[in-house]
Amino acid sequence: MRKLVSAAAFVLSMLLFPLGLVVLLVSEAAYRAWGVPVMLAALGLAVVWWLLSGRHDQAQGKVRPGRHLLLTLAGFFGVQFVLVGLGWIAAVPGAARSLAVAWVAVGVALFTAFWRGIVSHYGDGA
Repeated sequence: MRKLVSAAAFVLSMLLFPLGLVVLLVSEAAYRAWGVPVMLAALGLAVVWWLLSGRHDQAQGKVRPGRHLLLTLAGFFGVQFVLVGLGWIAAVPGAARSLAVAWVAVGVALFTAFWRGIVSHYGDGA
């Protein structure tokens, strides 16, 4: 049951975060207010997933739990920032495209922090 809840939290988070992001960025003003709560719900579900799945990686014991959570979320949402940003780049012309490129850069920076903070420990203990 724990794995099922963990998987459901992961999948819902993966779906809700980009949905909230897109609503926040491109919807009409009346709907924009829904973007942030949807993204926060996705963040909450990601934390539930992290808590239920545990820290069963090679960074365990090398990275404090709080830092591990933050870095995991950075990697998790960094990928989504990049994907939404790439779609945004393709959809907007002119000056708005510069903002979309900056959005992709933020996503890359988030994922890079995850990679350096957690994935860099893979293979250290082998």
